[in-house]
Amino acid sequence: MDVAKVTPRSSYGLRDYGSVDVYAGDYLGRPKYMNRVIERPNQWEQLPVLDPHSGFLGQTLGVTRDIVAKLAGEYPVILTVFSPLTQAGNLAGIDGLMAQWKSEPTVVRAGLQTLTETILRQLRVLEDIGIDGIYLAVQECHWPGVDETGLLAEGHLLNRAILKAAPGWFQMVHVHGQGQHFADYARYPAQLLHWDHKMSGIGHAAGASQFPGIVSGSIVWPLSTEPNGEALIRSQVRQARKSPPRHRELLSSECVIPFETPPQWIEAFVDEADAD
Repeated sequence: MDVAKVTPRSSYGLRDYGSVDVYAGDYLGRPKYMNRVIERPNQWEQLPVLDPHSGFLGQTLGVTRDIVAKLAGEYPVILTVFSPLTQAGNLAGIDGLMAQWKSEPTVVRAGLQTLTETILRQLRVLEDIGIDGIYLAVQECHWPGVDETGLLAEGHLLNRAILKAAPGWFQMVHVHGQGQHFADYARYPAQLLHWDHKMSGIGHAAGASQFPGIVSGSIVWPLSTEPNGEALIRSQVRQARKSPPRHRELLSSECVIPFETPPQWIEAFVDEADAD
């Protein structure tokens, strides 16, 4: 393994706003949101900037501080930070957010600025604990119809501000799902771009031709019930290691590795990746 990525659930920055979520058996461990904190556009203006030392943000900070202290000098440590639009979509529902943006963009923009300011405060604290960077998870890029609303352009501005303010030397961007307007994300100020090569239809070489840094996300990870899972992983790793530009690839799954993955599959993945 090359990077230690701290991976809290997507609600960790939203629970202090009243967001309620539960684990409902999703194979990737994703939570199910049980309520909409934002139901009316004017509620965006009522969102406070959160204190990164308090509540669930503070809990995540404590865990991250412990991991950084434990792994300092051994692995780069990065923390997952969900983009402001991704957070907004979870607060209001994707359809609700897009409808509110269409009817009252000024108040929605105020809410997005609040979410961004909370993230920027979080980043300043992360710098103090010596983290090496962040993993900016961008999920709005696969929302149906979002590119027609103007929200993506707003999201690009906020995401770039976050990456420029991020502490450390290693910033990683995750372009989730289909990754609409991939070329825009390929111009982000980051060291590593991670995307689902299969779902997006943008292969390793095509993505690497647009992004000058490290690329990642080529391994389609099998479900834990797949009888030939280990063989499938080994085969994909061998194929990926032959694909240029090999020197600019961090081998990884297309999204996250399902938490029910047998440990021996991960051992096989690392063993095959290290083979020369």
